[in-house]
Amino acid sequence: LAEASESPSVLTALKGIAGDLAKAAETVSVYRERSKIYVLVNCRSLCSALQDRTVGIGGWLALLETGLSGHADLRKKVADLSRDMKQAQFKVTENEERVFCTLQREGQGKPATKAVQSAIVMDLARALGIDPSNHTELSKHVKLLKNDLARSNSVSERRILISLERIIDTLSVRSNISALDLGFDVEDDSQILPFKNFLCPLTKEVMKEPVVLESSQTYERTAIEYWFQRCLEDGRDPTCPVTGQILSSLEQKPNIGLAGAIEEWVNRNIEIQINLSVKYLREDPPMMDHVERVMSNVY
Repeated sequence: LAEASESPSVLTALKGIAGDLAKAAETVSVYRERSKIYVLVNCRSLCSALQDRTVGIGGWLALLETGLSGHADLRKKVADLSRDMKQAQFKVTENEERVFCTLQREGQGKPATKAVQSAIVMDLARALGIDPSNHTELSKHVKLLKNDLARSNSVSERRILISLERIIDTLSVRSNISALDLGFDVEDDSQILPFKNFLCPLTKEVMKEPVVLESSQTYERTAIEYWFQRCLEDGRDPTCPVTGQILSSLEQKPNIGLAGAIEEWVNRNIEIQINLSVKYLREDPPMMDHVERVMSNVY
């Protein structure tokens, strides 16, 4: 080994390995200090950089092998390690890849519907390992991204940040609205609030045309169609927003049972509203604000 360590090829190989290891460690340390969303935005470039370094080290190991004549066992180990490192593949997960594609699309500055925004948040939260309804935690991650991009000159990264801030703010405001869009005014406690499964996971509104996907999840037809269209435009496989499952079919089966239950619920609330209006109109003397409520419901 003493003789081998003085070989020019061995010295060159060792210097090359040390250099690539230092660069790989530097790359990892930079991303380790960044926010999770920043890593997602740059996941492909990170994987590419690490793979280049790994392949480079594999090449240096191949050079090292040539200088180890007379040391059969060590030479074989170096050769095996060189082969493995040259063949190493650094890949992101399917969900990370989908989120990457979605974020890159956001970087183009194109507007998204409310349904698509909700689906984006579900995908992002799944990649971050947090509950999509936890808007506080999501906001923290977006703020960390903002800190990371404080000195960034990338227009795309800036657009992604602006888009995510807008989406999170919109969803937070929507979640704080206590009155649901029921199609009529809720005047008193006699109104029947909708069951949770009446609400579309994407729009958070009572569904008018509920459909079931192969994932067994139910959505408002127009909402899920917006999401499917976005997936196709992004060049990614269509997924179920709630579960993240890749769908082999875009078939949407009408949820007839749920649609009937929603219709019954709507009719019962309309009946309650009519009875309340009749009660107000029979008041003697009639109260002006009650009359205004009745007229508002009529129109």
